[in-house]
Amino acid sequence: MGAIIVLSAVLAGLYLPVLHMGWLRLAAVAKVGSIVLLLAYAERPTTPRSLLAGLGLSAVGDLLLAVIGIAPVPPGMLFLAALFSFLLAHLCYIRLFSTHTERLSRASFRRVGMALVGAAVLLLLSVLWPTLGAMRWPVVVYAVVLAAMAISAQQSKFPAMTAIGALLFVASDSMLGYPSFHRVTRFGYEAPMLVWLSYYIAQVLISTGVARWCEQQGTMVQTGN
Repeated sequence: MGAIIVLSAVLAGLYLPVLHMGWLRLAAVAKVGSIVLLLAYAERPTTPRSLLAGLGLSAVGDLLLAVIGIAPVPPGMLFLAALFSFLLAHLCYIRLFSTHTERLSRASFRRVGMALVGAAVLLLLSVLWPTLGAMRWPVVVYAVVLAAMAISAQQSKFPAMTAIGALLFVASDSMLGYPSFHRVTRFGYEAPMLVWLSYYIAQVLISTGVARWCEQQGTMVQTGN
């Protein structure tokens, strides 16, 4: 299992350098392959199907974004299709987290995470609102679902790494959404790097945290502990 994670990380590390060199097809393979390998890692009898569906839909969204400039399809259509695929992925994660909830203590750092998510999404929408145009309501729906995913992760029984992964997902989508919809120039090579790293680490933390927790719980039930 560890070898799968290592291979996934290698592909993730190759993605941006290969993309920077203009090898778009190879970059697409590295990008999608890194998430598919996380799906392969998480595939075990105790893993909820909603996690696997979320990872699969995320890989589809990555593929749609990766083939912009390669496939003979308008970039806008590919971007919208990718947005819809990630929306469905977040809905799968919401189902995953909402079916494994626990009561939070008042001092829990997860309550802080929930507050940060709400504040960040509201701030981002307020900034983007004047420039969204026809994309206004699709972006609002996506932002609400994204926030619900991260908040439900904070309320779940899964380990802290999974809750942190959900927060990183919000950070990644926010960094991607701001320059995409605010009509500003990206801040050079650093922005794609931050977007990709935060997204990939988010998926690693969510998938490994959930898969290991569920396997541990299954083992405990079988042994009577």
